[in-house]
Amino acid sequence: MLNSAILNAAISLAAVYIAFSLLASWIQEQLASALNWRGNMLFSGIQQVLGDAKLRDTLYGHPAIDAPTDSSSARNPSYVSAEQFTTALVGVLTQAKTASSDAKIGIADLRQQITTLNLAGGPLENQLTSLWNAAQGDWDRFLSGINGWFDDEMSRLSGWYRRFSARVLAGIALVIAVSFNVDTVQLFRSFAVQPIPLGAAASPAEVSRAALSAVPFGWTSNRCSVVERAIQTNRTLKAQGKSAPADSEPKNPETYATRCLPDDVVGVGLKVLGILLTTIALLLGAPFWFDVLSRLISVRGTGDKPKSAT
Repeated sequence: MLNSAILNAAISLAAVYIAFSLLASWIQEQLASALNWRGNMLFSGIQQVLGDAKLRDTLYGHPAIDAPTDSSSARNPSYVSAEQFTTALVGVLTQAKTASSDAKIGIADLRQQITTLNLAGGPLENQLTSLWNAAQGDWDRFLSGINGWFDDEMSRLSGWYRRFSARVLAGIALVIAVSFNVDTVQLFRSFAVQPIPLGAAASPAEVSRAALSAVPFGWTSNRCSVVERAIQTNRTLKAQGKSAPADSEPKNPETYATRCLPDDVVGVGLKVLGILLTTIALLLGAPFWFDVLSRLISVRGTGDKPKSAT
């Protein structure tokens, strides 16, 4: 059956993943903005490109780069275009002389300044010499070559930043999963019995609100074995048409099912597994899970294919 307990549990899990993926992404963006990760990594990356910290500092002081929107801010810029980099680098190395009218004077100034900065024989001189030879004396082609070189280096730096961000996001996802006790294994078992009531997936924000309001996240001091026995007792009494005693503990045990403390080896192992599965799921991001949720809801709404009359 398409409208099965497993499908409803999967839909509910996707809604939970959307809610906490949004939270993880928001925390990561706040940290990145507050600590200026992009600007600081770009600052270090440009030093690696140039091979000299002093030249990098001089470059950042050039008007092509040192143009903050907030004059009171000392933050490094988060983005430098290839044209800005080329303008600043050539301006610093030619001491702001105009080189387009005489390419020979331009390359001579570049080499002279590289020697003055004790960069002769280093990666910067070698790279600029290679670009100059490839340009065959054409100054505009030479500048375009510097643009392309910078773009290539920034592509490598972007890859490193993405890997760094993924590691940070993994740490944030793990902290969230442990702090809120978002246990995939336990949630799946709970949702198979009582799924989150979800209609058409209107937006990630609406799905998140529905998930967070329907599921009691967090931890309690109740042991899972006690909660499990109470749930089984209540189900047995309900099947017999009876109600639980007024002095039974804990009351409404179903509300503790996803928040209880495991008290045996199997329970601890399943808890660790559930937390790790949640961490991995949150790394996929809210857009991924929203797409999955939309597909699952569509499948649930389609129902089973009617049997042939023949």
